[in-house]
Amino acid sequence: MMHAVRTRLAAACVAVAFSVTLTGCITINSGSAQPTEATASVDAPSASPAVDYSSALEQLSYAIGALAKSSQPNATAEDCSYTAFTANSMASATPAPQWQGTYERITANMRNVGRLCTIDPSSASARALAASTRPDVVDILNREKFHGLTDWE
Repeated sequence: MMHAVRTRLAAACVAVAFSVTLTGCITINSGSAQPTEATASVDAPSASPAVDYSSALEQLSYAIGALAKSSQPNATAEDCSYTAFTANSMASATPAPQWQGTYERITANMRNVGRLCTIDPSSASARALAASTRPDVVDILNREKFHGLTDWE
């Protein structure tokens, strides 16, 4: 009887593991009346130690320069291309969960800056978007102390 229950619970855990949200599976030990949690606590840190986020941080360090150049009134077509290229490179990196939404917004904004700026390198809209996006990049790099620095500007 207990083997059948354990088998059903294991199957349920596998089914839950493939769903969008996994909050934890409960297993029942045959020698114990108390259920034990088989997954990490909900309060565990959000960043997975097995995933390397340094590539995303490296891309953000390039984004600072790209956005700085694109936000200048004398931006060139090359500056615009570099901003678009950096945004495309950012899309292939894995950001840490705690700043994933901001990272995705930065990437989308940089793509838009690249598009607007490519059409017209002196575009006020592109410059304004680049200037308003750059502080988000600085914030992440400062919080993560990328390259040991805490004074990204």
